[in-house]
Amino acid sequence: MSIIMFTKRLIYCILFSIFLFPTAICAEKKEKVPKQKNDSIFRGFSAHMDIGSPLISYLVDHSIKTLEGSVDINLLHRFFPIVEVGYGQADKTMDNGAHYFGSAPFARVGINVNLLNQRSDKDKTKGVRNYAFLGLRYGMSFMNYTIDNVRITDDYWNTEEIISYHKDFAYAGWCEVVGGIRVDLVKGFTMGWSVRYKALLHPKANQNEMWYVPGYGKSGGSVFDFNYTIGYTFRTNNTK
Repeated sequence: MSIIMFTKRLIYCILFSIFLFPTAICAEKKEKVPKQKNDSIFRGFSAHMDIGSPLISYLVDHSIKTLEGSVDINLLHRFFPIVEVGYGQADKTMDNGAHYFGSAPFARVGINVNLLNQRSDKDKTKGVRNYAFLGLRYGMSFMNYTIDNVRITDDYWNTEEIISYHKDFAYAGWCEVVGGIRVDLVKGFTMGWSVRYKALLHPKANQNEMWYVPGYGKSGGSVFDFNYTIGYTFRTNNTK
């Protein structure tokens, strides 16, 4: 090979390398640029109505009527602060002839925790659809109740008296441990169910008098309850 030919090829190689070097550097930098991570805290909210409690009340005890709904916020697909509000009423005639009537609104505040780690979606295009959760609640109610036709017997004097009793704004507070499942149906419509264990903490009235607490149930002791909800989930643009 002649010296001239070798020199020409060497020059071509140098020029070609000089041309490709900036391109390779740019491509390498482009590959190293991390993708922007979409990790906003607020991911949407849900509004639900409980249709299980009214149905159970109707089937089990016609004297109790209750209706409630809830709103929760989706934070990082992991934590769901929730507020539940409703109204309850009891109109019951006891076996001894005494009549109890009580009614009041009630509220619960608390949080659900998603048991599945769905904070980071690979494609970042879908939010939480189906998940299981555990939660805590604090419930409260200021209720009015009346007890009529209460028979008081004095065995010594062999006399009987019928009395009535009325109580306004009797406060009751309780805690709940909740476990359940939320399922996505179609186009944002969701359903779910939960099982609750309730314990009455500080009733500001005689529990023998306050037979029923709206939002809690019968006040004789701890209570297990079941909720079945339907509703709609509003998702942010990055979680549709």
